[in-house]
Amino acid sequence: MKNQISQNVPRANLQLKQNVPKLSTRQIQDKTIQSSAKKFNEIVAVNERNIWSDLHAFPRGETTLGNYPHWDNHPACALLKKDIENGQADLMQPEMLHRTRDEYKAFPLHVFRGHIYQEKRRKREEPGWVIKRNKTAQKMHDDEVNAMKADWD
Repeated sequence: MKNQISQNVPRANLQLKQNVPKLSTRQIQDKTIQSSAKKFNEIVAVNERNIWSDLHAFPRGETTLGNYPHWDNHPACALLKKDIENGQADLMQPEMLHRTRDEYKAFPLHVFRGHIYQEKRRKREEPGWVIKRNKTAQKMHDDEVNAMKADWD
């Protein structure tokens, strides 16, 4: 009986090995990537839950540590954007602009001045980056076309 079992075991293993489909290298890579992506998504979900629970447990205060309101949701933020778009901010010094609206006075002058410069810089530099990006892309395209042309010649 022992001999029969020992003789049958190698055949059984051989039959199992023959039934297993052989995966290509690409399929193995795909499975590895899929499992890694699944693990990564699980980690991201846990981190996101932790962040939201922390935000809920520790909400942002009414004022900053400097004891003035948060800029991003204050009416002065939208008003300053309008003043910069209208060009009013270019016509006067930050101190004078600070005195023009009561909403601006909720912030100390040094903080308000920083927001003026930040908004002007955002308005000025955003189009510049677009132009630079387009010029760089055009140069890369031209180089690629010239290389292809040289290959054809």
